[in-house]
Amino acid sequence: MDSTASAANYSVVIDPKTLEITVSLLLSGEAVTDGMILTIPNWVAGDYDFEPYGRDLFEVTAIGH
Repeated sequence: MDSTASAANYSVVIDPKTLEITVSLLLSGEAVTDGMILTIPNWVAGDYDFEPYGRDLFEVTAIGH
């Protein structure tokens, strides 16, 4: 793999007792830049409704390497 190629790797852990999920996302490569902005869509095709899912996000962190 080219060392400058961009990649996105993620993992999802589901806690059935609390009905919460933990998502880890690791971005690497040339697409990763200082000041980049990640967003979560609030519309899903076929749903035709806007949902405020961002209100349910907790402990969001970003770590630069």
